[in-house]
Amino acid sequence: MSNPPSAEETLYELGWRQGSIFRATLSHRSFGLGVEDEVRPIDLDHELWVVASQDCDLNALTLSDKRPLIELRPGHEGEQPQDWGIRSRRVRLTDEVHVNADDPHVHLSANVLASYASDISVVHPERALAFKTWLGLRYDRPAVPTKAVPLAVAIAEQARRHRDTSLTSEVHDLLVQFDLDLAPPRYVLVAIVAKGADRDGVRTWLAKVAASVPAELGVAQQLQVASKSEASIELLENSYAADVTQITWRSSGPTGAI
Repeated sequence: MSNPPSAEETLYELGWRQGSIFRATLSHRSFGLGVEDEVRPIDLDHELWVVASQDCDLNALTLSDKRPLIELRPGHEGEQPQDWGIRSRRVRLTDEVHVNADDPHVHLSANVLASYASDISVVHPERALAFKTWLGLRYDRPAVPTKAVPLAVAIAEQARRHRDTSLTSEVHDLLVQFDLDLAPPRYVLVAIVAKGADRDGVRTWLAKVAASVPAELGVAQQLQVASKSEASIELLENSYAADVTQITWRSSGPTGAI
């Protein structure tokens, strides 16, 4: 028989990830109006759940933390929706399970969630990334991977330092893709621009940003400029925002995701 987890172990160490699926009968409460327009609670039981909290939070919370900080979303089985994806109200995690943005959210403490550790199902990395992006498009961009935090900070700082005010209205977003398997890491910068933007000017700006990033942190492989209509869903699913506010910060500094 395995030893029970210690109070200092984190949920991440126990195998929990953003997108983990598990079964447990839990109630979620919402509020609506009754027949006489009175506010009344609506309690519903559900048996399939998906962890929505970021990996960096799962890695920060130990079993000794009794605050209900872990966000769960109801998972749905059966007939899967045809209109699903990162731009839809629903996103599919597996061939059998999807999540609906309109569902009420439930929050558990770390020690309660850990009690369901024998029934964790981790989704495929590609669908986990799609889930992160889907959540990010509704709240905030997902935190960058921990290994990429120094590089992401440097890119964000240089993008801000070299910002060209004449291009501000033309650049909707600056995205970054990371290849962390090489040393130093490689990255791709993608500027999403307005129709009719000065693409040569934007490329010059991207080149200044890349040239100012210390080579020991990362080397730019490509500098791309694309309009909204040219940006693919694959690009959105595999990119992070080049903005220091998108990196998870704690008292000790930026931590990113695991």
